[in-house]
Amino acid sequence: MSKLFSRHENVLLYFFLLLFSLFAIYYSNTFIITNSLYHNSLSELLEADRIDQMFEMQHKSIWMSYVFVPIFLLIKITLVFTCIYINLFLKNITIDYKRLITVLLTAEFIFILQGLYKIVFFEYIHKPDGIEDLKTVMQFSLLDLVGSVNISEYLHYPLQLMNLFEVAYVLAVSYLLSKEIQQPLQTGLKYVTVAYATGLLLWCVTVIFIQIILG
Repeated sequence: MSKLFSRHENVLLYFFLLLFSLFAIYYSNTFIITNSLYHNSLSELLEADRIDQMFEMQHKSIWMSYVFVPIFLLIKITLVFTCIYINLFLKNITIDYKRLITVLLTAEFIFILQGLYKIVFFEYIHKPDGIEDLKTVMQFSLLDLVGSVNISEYLHYPLQLMNLFEVAYVLAVSYLLSKEIQQPLQTGLKYVTVAYATGLLLWCVTVIFIQIILG
């Protein structure tokens, strides 16, 4: 895996992605997911002492989310890289794998903007009424459009993934890739859409399967 990030440019991009991602997690866990938010969500179900205990347990396990971020980012970049690289290979189009990683890391900053927007949204536009809001409220997504009330909980995550930020990511990767392979944007969009949509579909099916198994 270290070979994939041998270029200075890729290392810096990866570092800044981690930095912004960890900041978003820290800010959310410190200023948005508060003790009062827990009480708002669970006050009708549990006693105050029990809610405080749950909140403390959640805060003690925050370090796991920090550890998971770099692992998740590596896995995601690897999966997207594999799907696109194989698709290009089948089309007899060559590209330096380091340059393709640079393309993917650069486009990944779209999701940093998504995370920052979510912080601004919950801080200044819509204060969450409870923990459930953080799970179901996703601006510019298909879930936000159709609502979560009559939708199976298993479909919440796939519908959240269908959002404008995902579209912007595909467009960004397509544009940068088309520059690298010196092809029109439409060609890059075709290669990326097929590869990314396939990977995203497999990922959604995997997540739904895990949700069903865990119950």
